[in-house]
Amino acid sequence: MLFSRSISDDLLENREHLQQRNEQLAGTFRFSHLVTIRTDRTVLNEAIDELGNIRDECDQPGWDGHEALPVSYATYRKAIDFLEALPAELPMPEIVPENDGELAFEWRDERGQVLSVSLASNGRLTVLYMPDRMRTTLLWSKPELPNTLLKLIELFA
Repeated sequence: MLFSRSISDDLLENREHLQQRNEQLAGTFRFSHLVTIRTDRTVLNEAIDELGNIRDECDQPGWDGHEALPVSYATYRKAIDFLEALPAELPMPEIVPENDGELAFEWRDERGQVLSVSLASNGRLTVLYMPDRMRTTLLWSKPELPNTLLKLIELFA
């Protein structure tokens, strides 16, 4: 008989892995203030719940009433990894489904600045920063988010 793993099992396993890795590396590397484990997971759990709702609403072709591609399970899983990789000091983004099947993470401030990060299932991050109209693409494969991206998100903290 096969048992399927729940998302919460994966989340707990990932958290334990991160804690073990941080303990192993604690004597070798000095962590900057950006690399901290989120001890209060309330905000993170709310974001993951929101992500699950978006996945449920956008898992079929044409979910937008037009020709939108569905949000794949691989993109959904990668999005959970993205949220969990955000350092505790940084704000959680608004999560927006895109019609190409990707998920966007958006931060906005009172001055009208916007940072949008579109995530593909293969780890490609398309970053758009307004008002500078800076656009770049990064490939994310490590557990930690790229420092350049963290510096941009820091502007919205």
